[in-house]
Amino acid sequence: MQRLNKVALWLEDKLHAALSAQMPVVHTAWQAAAGVLVAGLFTVKSTQDAKLLVAAVVATFLAALKAAYLKART
Repeated sequence: MQRLNKVALWLEDKLHAALSAQMPVVHTAWQAAAGVLVAGLFTVKSTQDAKLLVAAVVATFLAALKAAYLKART
């Protein structure tokens, strides 16, 4: 039982380290997407505009996520 606890603690440490390393990347992506969202909310006048805004926010989030991830790896 004690050996299982040690393995569980080791896995928890590894998971925590991996998630901690990724948090700045996700934070950067959310900052970029939030900026597009706020700017777009002032210009939405129709349902089509809202759809385009959602697509722009998702595309911005994914692009920022990729860029921040690649920068963090180098």
